[in-house]
Amino acid sequence: MKRRGFLLKDMSILLFFSALVRAFFAFTCLNFFASAMNLRLFDSAHVWLYRSAITAAILGGVLELIAGFMGALYCEEPLLVHRCIAWGAAALIFGLAANVMQIIVGYGASAYVWLSGVAVPAVYILGAIRLRRTVKQ
Repeated sequence: MKRRGFLLKDMSILLFFSALVRAFFAFTCLNFFASAMNLRLFDSAHVWLYRSAITAAILGGVLELIAGFMGALYCEEPLLVHRCIAWGAAALIFGLAANVMQIIVGYGASAYVWLSGVAVPAVYILGAIRLRRTVKQ
């Protein structure tokens, strides 16, 4: 018999480590952006889009860290799982926004970025919803 909340706990751990890697890449992009601005490599019309993409990536990474921590904390508490759903939804929205903006900016889309920014938070939310359903049954 599987333990209750196993999917939420597993996805929380994956989300936590994924967020660390995404935050590292976001800060790397931020350093590149700052260097490129000093060298005037970007035109001023698209500067706000670059800044928005990097900001959304950093905020998405921070929200994924918080959601991962809360999921691991509340994986055995079905009555408090609504907090995990809210944090997971926020991480999913910022992850999706960062991915779309990176495509518009021209960074492209890699499989890892879509997995860590969209797929992992979506499965995390699914695990939280499954845990919440155990209370209703």
